Amino acid sequence: MSFKYINNFKFWCQKVLPLVYDDSLSYYEMLSKMAECLNDVIDNVNSLPEYIQSLVTDASLKNVLSELLDELREQIATLNEEDSTTATSNSEAGTFVWIDGLLYKTIRQILSGDKYVVGSNIEKITVEEEINKIVESIQTQLDALNNTATKLNNNLIFITDFGAVGDGVTDDTVAINNAIKAANNYGGGCVIVPNNGTFVFTAIELLSNVTLTSLGGVLKLKDNTCNSSSTAYYPILAYQRDNVHIKNLIVDGNGANNTLFEVADAITLSACSNSSVENCIINDAPDSGIMFSNTLNSKVIFNVINNAPDCGIYINTGQASSGSVNPGTRNITFGNIITNSGVTGISLKRNTINHIVSSNIIDGGVNGITFEIAGLGGYSTNCTVTNNRVSNTSEIGISLRYSQQCIITNNRVENFTGVGLSADGISSYNTVTNNVFTSAENNVIGIRLKDYNNYLPQNNNIANNIIQLSGSSAIGISLSHIAETPSAQGNYNSICNNMITATSGIEISNFFNTCSICNNICTSISLNSQTCTLCNNTGSLTAANTILYYTVNNGLQKIGSYYTEPDIGDWKVGDICLNRTATSGTNLAWIYNGSSWVALNM
Repeated sequence: MSFKYINNFKFWCQKVLPLVYDDSLSYYEMLSKMAECLNDVIDNVNSLPEYIQSLVTDASLKNVLSELLDELREQIATLNEEDSTTATSNSEAGTFVWIDGLLYKTIRQILSGDKYVVGSNIEKITVEEEINKIVESIQTQLDALNNTATKLNNNLIFITDFGAVGDGVTDDTVAINNAIKAANNYGGGCVIVPNNGTFVFTAIELLSNVTLTSLGGVLKLKDNTCNSSSTAYYPILAYQRDNVHIKNLIVDGNGANNTLFEVADAITLSACSNSSVENCIINDAPDSGIMFSNTLNSKVIFNVINNAPDCGIYINTGQASSGSVNPGTRNITFGNIITNSGVTGISLKRNTINHIVSSNIIDGGVNGITFEIAGLGGYSTNCTVTNNRVSNTSEIGISLRYSQQCIITNNRVENFTGVGLSADGISSYNTVTNNVFTSAENNVIGIRLKDYNNYLPQNNNIANNIIQLSGSSAIGISLSHIAETPSAQGNYNSICNNMITATSGIEISNFFNTCSICNNICTSISLNSQTCTLCNNTGSLTAANTILYYTVNNGLQKIGSYYTEPDIGDWKVGDICLNRTATSGTNLAWIYNGSSWVALNM
């Protein structure tokens, strides 16, 4: 910066009378004194550069820099050994020390009296190196903050950003839940389990508008989380939330170390809507793998569930129809693979409505797909089970218990050791069609209608199924009961157009009345029921205490057979009942005249 030299102020003034004769200054005297003061100031200013220059000498600069350096040295390392090579005090690893004007860093603990040895207990460093390390550390933290801010702006949150460790030992529950809360507070987002690590947890609570997903890391339930047989545990739970999505998770349920519980399903969505569980892998859940309770417009798709001791997937409303405000409706279970479930692969319980179970693979376990009552009661209605493959079940492949107006179609049930499909109890108005049932086991049943709680199934349509049972004592289709006198008859069931290969084709016991058995291809039919209609079936017929109906003339007339003049059945004028015990001299048949039977003699 250049310095501008200032000239002195000069002026001329002519003396003019009259002068002032009192103590005050005249105008002339005032100007003279003012000029004198201004010139003194100008002289001082003009001499200022020379004064400053006299201060900034080599010696003065050295003194100032020396003072600054001493202060900096003191801030970098308070320990100054000067020219000593022996420690005068104790110091921990990582301590800075000045020795003979050079900076060193201890690399292990040093005790007073120890000799300083480069490479053994100290290493030489420079101030620049340490400053660079500090700058790099600060930059790393700034980058991490910027990275987190960028993820938040993109609604992507890694659980490790909130302190999750993933070492398989540390409990990461708090970090995971904090990440979920942050996403929810941000208006929604994706909480991510990174691609490496095992993240131990006890209870994860999902919030609305949050997606929990994994890039490959595992969520593992902590040992002994479930430690009370009277307590319900919910390891991963969304309760009364909307738009919750669980995707691509890998869950280790750690069931071997979590054995005491009332309920402990790995993933639970309860009273949620517009939500999903998809593409997850769930191994060794303590209880069921996935439970939907009172869910609406939601889906369970493309999951793999292994070794769940109860159900692989469990769908229910949570309440009976009388108390349920929002029963589980319009949900789909699609494309899941379920192996070795302890009780059932997929279970629909209590008032499950409008649910589709499609294209799932179920291998092993006691039962494959079940509709059933549990505790609070209620029916599953208007559900569709289609295109599923169920293999190697020990009891029932598909079970309809307390179901109404459900469609069971195009499923394949194979290698079962009990029953392929069973419709039990108050199961009515269901359609079982175009399914394939195959087994080489002995004493199995392809399709069974049976009583439950003293009720028999009614008004079901069993049609166009293929049943191939190659084991001994196998029954293709069985309508049977255990109770001696069921409370309700098993009436109006239709068994038509089925292709059956089995030791016994169709067996129908009493109390299944007014049923239609038509157009079946099988080896034999055994009837012990009253008033059943049979037409166009193949195979031998065994009928006891039964009126057999053979419809003719497009169903306008019927021909039946019985042992005596009929006293039961639905007859019209012109219908004929043949006498099964007819011999020479006895009635050949009876013709109905509208009010009584007219005998026809031989």
